[in-house]
Amino acid sequence: MATKQVNLTVIYDLNCPFSFIGQKEISSAIDEVTKTYNTLHFQVEYRPYVLHPSIKPDQPQDRTAHCIQTYGDEKASACLKKFKERGRDVGLEISEGGILVNTDRAHRLAYRAWKKGGQSLQQTVISNLFQALIVNHKDISNINILSEIAEASCLMSKDQAITYLNSDDDVQVVEDQIEEARKGGISGVPVVIIEGRWAISGGQTRDVYLQIFKKLAGCKGFINSTCSPESTAKALSAKIVA
Repeated sequence: MATKQVNLTVIYDLNCPFSFIGQKEISSAIDEVTKTYNTLHFQVEYRPYVLHPSIKPDQPQDRTAHCIQTYGDEKASACLKKFKERGRDVGLEISEGGILVNTDRAHRLAYRAWKKGGQSLQQTVISNLFQALIVNHKDISNINILSEIAEASCLMSKDQAITYLNSDDDVQVVEDQIEEARKGGISGVPVVIIEGRWAISGGQTRDVYLQIFKKLAGCKGFINSTCSPESTAKALSAKIVA
């Protein structure tokens, strides 16, 4: 039987803990569904979004103070607590504090990883960037820190990363992808786009993704590409927003 590829585009920002948690939830759901539907193959591409464009490189802000200023004490406390609890559910130790940073340079590294090594290398780089910022509270707008992550991820050497990040390489394409997301109506992340047709918004759980992927795979004829868009759409969970 022919393999069917499902293309997922994940719009994310490294400042967003739910984007980090979502990476784990999506990967877990894909691993589970492909055990049953072994002809199903997923290609996952991460594309950038910037939640806090006013933050300057090398000038991190306190996450807790920002949340309190934006949402007030009570809502900020509940939100930060939820980050910690959801993180623990997927094996991540996310503290309630931390920092917010400019993510432009880090997004360029992630894009370069996609160009060089596709899904596998991009996932590695993004995981390491998330770990550095969300768990270890490192300023991933800093070129020296980014160069260490690039080398540890086998993307490029420290010296190569410093040269790359001090250049204009990929600046425009990353800015264009961010603008494309904004023009597409995206104002928050994560957003997972399936086959360029359907979007799942918000920090969904593994079970939600698993339900959707199973319904896609189980739609008659989907694996051999004969399923119509209309019947596929009916098979999807109500969590998907067209």
